[in-house]
Amino acid sequence: MSRLGRNYLQTGYYIEEYFPQKKVRYIAINDSFDTESSVEDDFAPFKNIINEWYAKDISKKIKSTFLVKRENGEMVSGFPLYGYKYINGITKRVISEEEANVVRLIFDLYINGKSCLEISRYLSEHKIYTPRYSFYKKYNWFKNYFSDRLETYKYKWNPEFVRNIIKNEEYTGKVILNKKEKKSYKSKIKTKTPESMLIVGTSPAIISLETYTKANQIFQRNKSLKQPLKNDFLRGLLFCPFCKKRMSFCKKIIKNRDGTIKKQEYMAYICRKSGCHQRAIKQSSINEIIIQELNVIRDIILKNQGKFLTLIENKDFEMNALDHTIHKINLAKLKSLEQDSKSMDQKIECLISGRADGTIPISTYHSLLNKYSLEKENIDDQIQNLKRRVQSETMNCKIDSSNYYKKILDIFKKYDGQSLLEKNHCGKFILKIYPYVEKKYFSEEKVTRNYIKQIQIDYININTFIKESL
Repeated sequence: MSRLGRNYLQTGYYIEEYFPQKKVRYIAINDSFDTESSVEDDFAPFKNIINEWYAKDISKKIKSTFLVKRENGEMVSGFPLYGYKYINGITKRVISEEEANVVRLIFDLYINGKSCLEISRYLSEHKIYTPRYSFYKKYNWFKNYFSDRLETYKYKWNPEFVRNIIKNEEYTGKVILNKKEKKSYKSKIKTKTPESMLIVGTSPAIISLETYTKANQIFQRNKSLKQPLKNDFLRGLLFCPFCKKRMSFCKKIIKNRDGTIKKQEYMAYICRKSGCHQRAIKQSSINEIIIQELNVIRDIILKNQGKFLTLIENKDFEMNALDHTIHKINLAKLKSLEQDSKSMDQKIECLISGRADGTIPISTYHSLLNKYSLEKENIDDQIQNLKRRVQSETMNCKIDSSNYYKKILDIFKKYDGQSLLEKNHCGKFILKIYPYVEKKYFSEEKVTRNYIKQIQIDYININTFIKESL
């Protein structure tokens, strides 16, 4: 039975509920267990608990072994840090000179004024292998990643690679271990630990501490100089109509072929997904079209105020994306907890019947009964709290319906299209904007520009009203 699982709640669910429902017969020969035999089923839950205890004990022993290795400066991870390598029989880092020279070059270029983006382009142009391709070449890792795009990606450096190297203190000879840990042996999710284990002098240094400190001082200074772009009135609302990814707001500079600036910079929205053929959109162009659209919608709503309120108040209020996701998560948790509660009831019944048959000693019976009862009580408390939360979410959604539409109506009464845009009110009633762009030749100016052919706006809860009113 230990081969089926070592989580006694999940194993019990499959043996006692899932397999019988699906008409599956499960036989464990070594444990003399058969789901079709009702006589031998009584002791199965206790075998599952013992199997779980065994897994827990193994987990403690492995953790203690890793802890001793960390304290001695030995590596317990499968991936060596870029710039180092592992040698058979040696569990400590050894410098890989070819990669270490690249690390030193990155620090030198950054200290001399190059940005992370410029460094990544420099490394790609000089055909220096990326860290991922170096691991693939030496250890045959990332087979699937390079299976059909080897020539494309082996020299393609990302600014994030460069940034991570500059920020990594381990290149000074320090070893930082236990950065992440699992909260439970049952979980596969790792979380950051509040305090990492720092070991000095157990690894050879690629760069000096002075170089690392200088580079990171520049990094922090550049980070503080970066200011958010102003006048991004459509922040988070513009989406690419082809790949459906959110478009980014940035500065664009038109340059000649020799690199000199042809025109002054201007603000634009672009799609950053690789391979997407969506064209850049000037901020002034999209703002002008959005203002026209807002004025049209404003006129429609103000002319049909009574219809706007009566038509929509009769409908159920739709949750926004975040509230809807949280509501679905709570419902799934509630269903899972109810299944756990039923499983605990079956365990208690099985325990009582086992005690009545005399197969379970009285000391074991009392200890397990107390444990099951506490778990059952805890699960029931969680169920009650979740039920109240789900009911409250549903009620709040209905209560907010009329208030929401009255606020939207007040906003349209108070502001025109341009004020709605500039005062960042668009996010209150617009969900997504999809601009369709194509190149167009303007004969008067004899230039080719990106032209917004069509625009699609998805509104929050008022799409139906607008379609009926147009």
